[in-house]
Amino acid sequence: MIKAIIYLQLRVGTTAGKAKTQKWRFNEDHIHSITERYFRDFTQIHAVGQWENKSENTALIDIITVINPRNYQEILDLCKQIHYAIKKLLKEMRQDEILATVRVSIGGHEITWMRLVRRDRNNNLVDPPFLFASLLVRKLAPKANIYLPRLYKVIADYYFKSHPSTVEVFKQVPALCFHAKQAIPLDLTPPGYTKLSQGNWKKRLLDWDNHLLCLADKYAKVDKNLRAKFERNSDYIGLFQQISFGNKVYYATNISKVLKGHPISVSQCSYYQGTGYCEATNLKLLDMWLGHEFDEGNMKKSLQKEISLRRLFKSTYPMVGMEVVTITPDNRILRKRRSQDVGALPGAYGLIPSGMVEPIPGCKVPSVSYSFLRELDEEMFRGPEKGETVDSLLSRPHIQDLTGKLYYLGHCFMLLNRFVVFCLLFEPSEWWWNKHKGEIYLNWEYAVGSPDSGPINKALKHARNNRSKYTPGAYAALEFADRYKRKD
Repeated sequence: MIKAIIYLQLRVGTTAGKAKTQKWRFNEDHIHSITERYFRDFTQIHAVGQWENKSENTALIDIITVINPRNYQEILDLCKQIHYAIKKLLKEMRQDEILATVRVSIGGHEITWMRLVRRDRNNNLVDPPFLFASLLVRKLAPKANIYLPRLYKVIADYYFKSHPSTVEVFKQVPALCFHAKQAIPLDLTPPGYTKLSQGNWKKRLLDWDNHLLCLADKYAKVDKNLRAKFERNSDYIGLFQQISFGNKVYYATNISKVLKGHPISVSQCSYYQGTGYCEATNLKLLDMWLGHEFDEGNMKKSLQKEISLRRLFKSTYPMVGMEVVTITPDNRILRKRRSQDVGALPGAYGLIPSGMVEPIPGCKVPSVSYSFLRELDEEMFRGPEKGETVDSLLSRPHIQDLTGKLYYLGHCFMLLNRFVVFCLLFEPSEWWWNKHKGEIYLNWEYAVGSPDSGPINKALKHARNNRSKYTPGAYAALEFADRYKRKD
């Protein structure tokens, strides 16, 4: 069990000029009575009032609560109580200036989650949720049943009967899926060791990429306060899951065009900001689900606002990733449960490899093919996560002699966390597979060990019977791969 500590620090008072004319004077007893009144229900809470400068009517208050819950309901109730108590406390504070700081400590790691200033009593400082209760539930009460299959069904049903004509929605899968009329193949022949052969191979990769991605003419302008909010979200998520703060990623700039086909227009943002937007959007929906106490009717009403097409088209940083159906020469696919340390959909079944479409030094344009090679190296052969370049990637033995084919089958827009995911099919040659399959060992992003493999028909049957246990992108990729193989 992980112990979580929430600190609320309030610095309250008036400006020196207003203190002379203010009718109500600040006093220590009043502060303690307010604090006691709104926080007395907490069994492990301490409130300390400390005067900083009585002549200016300022005081510093520390309120600390220790969370050590037994189930999700205790966590949810505590988050609601803390939020409610802070709102009531701030409302009753008659000072013109209040600085509120909320700090969170999980397992000894501490961040400043919120730091806000009120200079006018009529302005509200706190807007929910200031903590993601669902993330606390996941980590502090991992066995809690929060009925995700029902939530996925509610979200998928919202668009199942009224989705745009260019996409489709699979039952109980919260994603808008675009299936390409014709697969786009990429022949993965050995690049060889000469500059000429490598140059021709690189050109073939980028020609294939041009069908899928293009750089946007303009970068999206995002308000500084909004960017700061996304970064704060990432800080909070980083207390629970691993986040690659230094990496750059690509995000889709126009979701309305994403739903119509390819190529997808992209720009760059930091993984730090992208995760803060995408994963916080996911957590917000989970928090709503918890707050509605799993009532599908009330959740549907909230979804009319949260996942309306108008709202989706305004998505700020919808990061771009991929799910790859790897079909071995003996007609088996590779999958594995995602580890509990990843930011996106921990514990769900994912395909191998999968990952983000990221810039790579040595390639000036967005590239799905290089991202595929990097994830193949990183996830299946435990390659480095940082410092990779095109030349260092192509020097790997399992990349140097890679043979087989890679296909673009379609893409989907995931409604939970606003990811755009390319659905790809990788068919390694029998020679390459037999040479390197004994070297495959998954990295930390999956439950450690070798991939689970099984016949594609059984894997698809398992996915159809357990849709909520798969990432939406993985499920869509499996369906698209099945269609391609049957057509082929």
